[in-house]
Amino acid sequence: MKSHKYTDKQYRSTSLPNLRKHSIRVTYAGCAIWKARAAVKWGSSVDTVEQDVEGCNKSVLLTPIGDMKASVTLTIHLEPLDRTGSKSIKPVG
Repeated sequence: MKSHKYTDKQYRSTSLPNLRKHSIRVTYAGCAIWKARAAVKWGSSVDTVEQDVEGCNKSVLLTPIGDMKASVTLTIHLEPLDRTGSKSIKPVG
């Protein structure tokens, strides 16, 4: 994810114990077709949020919700080069 940048803000759920909401903003400074996907464990399943992007200097906001101590896997797929990169985002605090 060399050309992609991300920021992650994490929020503890006030209504559901042991859950954490992520607000992950992914930005690509170039011109491309790409997909961003965030996946995090939630109970016995996985919450996956993804978004397709096309254009120049675009950003997306992904908001998965998962277990308090679960890491988020952020995956970026760049078309038409067919390149994929992943990053594990650990929970804070």
